[in-house]
Amino acid sequence: MASAGRPKERHFHVGIIGVAPDAQGRGVGRLLLSAIHEVSSADGISVGVALDTENPDSRRIYEVNGYPCTREDVLGVRI
Repeated sequence: MASAGRPKERHFHVGIIGVAPDAQGRGVGRLLLSAIHEVSSADGISVGVALDTENPDSRRIYEVNGYPCTREDVLGVRI
């Protein structure tokens, strides 16, 4: 269960974020992540942002933009 790996403290959660295929590679995803990060940072109680993805390519994009992988589950089994 993905929620088991989320922070217990108040945080912003992104379950899905997407960019149309014809707009990919133009920095749109980076801008979306930046906006989410700014909203979280402006919230005096939030400890940050938690992201979930089922797509390995999305994981790479998150990591390149400063979001490390803190947990990986496969078919509901923690690895």
